[in-house]
Amino acid sequence: MKIKTGGSAFPEIYTDAKVNEHNQEYGDTYSVGGMTLRDYFSAKAMQGVLSSPDLKSEIQNNPQWVAALSFRFADAMIRERDKDGTE
Repeated sequence: MKIKTGGSAFPEIYTDAKVNEHNQEYGDTYSVGGMTLRDYFSAKAMQGVLSSPDLKSEIQNNPQWVAALSFRFADAMIRERDKDGTE
């Protein structure tokens, strides 16, 4: 199963703007790069996990667990987001 990334969180916007003979602009606008929305959601979730005093021992002893949990939260956010048809 392919992991959905949610697309770019902070893409760079490019416009392929041209001007026709009537001095009207036309062209395509597209986005490129940026961190994925999954990475962004995961980073936000990790902040919450790391700030929990109840998890101090788990955090210190198992950073891989923190990373995995953060991405589980991110994946849940993307699945929930997809339910309303948002890309």
